[in-house]
Amino acid sequence: MSNTDVAVAFAAALTAHDLDKAASLLTDDATITGLGPAPMNPHMFLADMRIWFAGCPDWAATPGATSENGDTVTGTVTITATQTGTLALPGAPVLPASGKHISSTDQATFTIRDGKIATMNIVEGEPPLMAQLMS
Repeated sequence: MSNTDVAVAFAAALTAHDLDKAASLLTDDATITGLGPAPMNPHMFLADMRIWFAGCPDWAATPGATSENGDTVTGTVTITATQTGTLALPGAPVLPASGKHISSTDQATFTIRDGKIATMNIVEGEPPLMAQLMS
């Protein structure tokens, strides 16, 4: 599996809401940045994804164009979701179901180590998903 295949498989696992598969594609010491005020470890990231899936059962990640340079994969990913349930992310206000459809095309950079994601940095598109829900 190429490094790009790992990143695409990770997006597919998240779209399928298969957090066990997503976890299997992260190193134990993976660092996820850009999705909150502080870096997250795999446990924190997956816990946040459970919350997103509960609030937005149709949450999906669609990879766009990617490029691979050694252990680094960069590309775009479009996140789409409809908030039909309560969203209660840590450190954010609890948002009751709104029925809002949200979408963001984000820039993603992955570092792959031994066939797993060791770092993931996301630069959210404008407006970010939470801003769309809170407007």
